[in-house]
Amino acid sequence: FISLFFLIVLFESACSLHENQRILQKLLYGYEHGGDDWPDACHERNQSPININRRNWCDNFIQLKLRPINGNVTLDSLSDGFKLTLKGDLGRFKAMDIDRVYFRYNCTKAFLRSPAEHRLDNEVFDIEVQIVCRNGARRQNIIRTKAIYSFLFKASENATKESSLLNAFGANGKVSINLQEELKPLVALPLTYYLYPGSQTYPECRPEVNWYIFDRTIEIPKSQASRFRSVYPIGNARKLQNGATRRIIKSCLQIEYLFPKYCFVFVLFLGLVALLFKLSLIHI
Repeated sequence: FISLFFLIVLFESACSLHENQRILQKLLYGYEHGGDDWPDACHERNQSPININRRNWCDNFIQLKLRPINGNVTLDSLSDGFKLTLKGDLGRFKAMDIDRVYFRYNCTKAFLRSPAEHRLDNEVFDIEVQIVCRNGARRQNIIRTKAIYSFLFKASENATKESSLLNAFGANGKVSINLQEELKPLVALPLTYYLYPGSQTYPECRPEVNWYIFDRTIEIPKSQASRFRSVYPIGNARKLQNGATRRIIKSCLQIEYLFPKYCFVFVLFLGLVALLFKLSLIHI
């Protein structure tokens, strides 16, 4: 019994040590080498971020459903030395994944990356805001349990208005923001986004993410972009991962693409009008 007791204690100590090492490793990661010195799990397949090559055709015309909290919402603005984070109820998100299955997500945090982690046609952007959402389904066979939808910002001399969404990051305390109003111009029609399966861009780099990268550049003043560069002089963005063989879907939604949804109702209405007109002629 004494031997068994010591074996149990030794096993629990080993598990505790492994867990402590895992937590310590996660807390101590940095960006000096762009993530090359991160744990082995971060060098497996389907890692993020990647470069996405724009193309002229669309694979589908499926609308995302973003439902931010209506009105002002109070969020926690935090900085852990590597990430600028907003935490709180950021609303709901419904979208189709890479396998064309719809899921509903609850969004609870947002990260700011400077410079941006993702690229479009190898173009480097100044800032990327990533809103992280968790799958609300309880099915055990779901591989990618998170959705992250991402907005790209570019510094411009012509831009004069600062983004209130960006200013909410790094406040180190409670911030109040009308997220619905902030996101409205970012997702206005026509809307194009790229969907691909990937990973978290920080340790433990779990490949459990459906990424939605919006193909819309938001211009901000250079002074606003430089403030975030001063917070992280070496940046807080992971370097690009291999995306050459990655499956990527481009989805587009424009005003005219909404027509087929109501086409049947419209045709039925015209048929009814024609029938009434014909009946009126008969009575005459």
